[in-house]
Amino acid sequence: MLKKVNTGFTNAKDFSYLWILLVLFSCSDERPSPERSALVQAPFVGTWKVVSAQEDGVTAASWEGLNVAFEQLKKDSGSFFFPDTPVDSIWPPVGGWKYNDENAFTMRDSVGVYFSFNQQNQLVTMFHIPYVVDPPECEAPCSFDIAGNWRFIFDPVE
Repeated sequence: MLKKVNTGFTNAKDFSYLWILLVLFSCSDERPSPERSALVQAPFVGTWKVVSAQEDGVTAASWEGLNVAFEQLKKDSGSFFFPDTPVDSIWPPVGGWKYNDENAFTMRDSVGVYFSFNQQNQLVTMFHIPYVVDPPECEAPCSFDIAGNWRFIFDPVE
């Protein structure tokens, strides 16, 4: 035998009041900002691991296995973190980026970085460092010259 459960509602009028209160309290005056809703994530945002680094076609093995993280803070700009960078004159440990166009961004306000994705879905970046204001120090014999064309290939970090 089924037992009648008392819900506390005596008629449809009580239920209508409850429904109106629910609707009133669930509505919010907050609206998403137009800039935030129009934000399209840059394709390179995320954490990436260096699988290859080259200067003028010569392998720079000290970069391999290191991680860089890109964050997007605005529609066309953000920051990056490369905490274990071996040479901050090439790629600093912390900095900003700003879109130039759909396939390029500027790093450190002056270095144009071109990016693409290869068939393995790896991030490929290329940039040119024309000269070095403060060359890195190294022990003698030292033939460290970072001016040149740099190419990095990154795997996504899952």
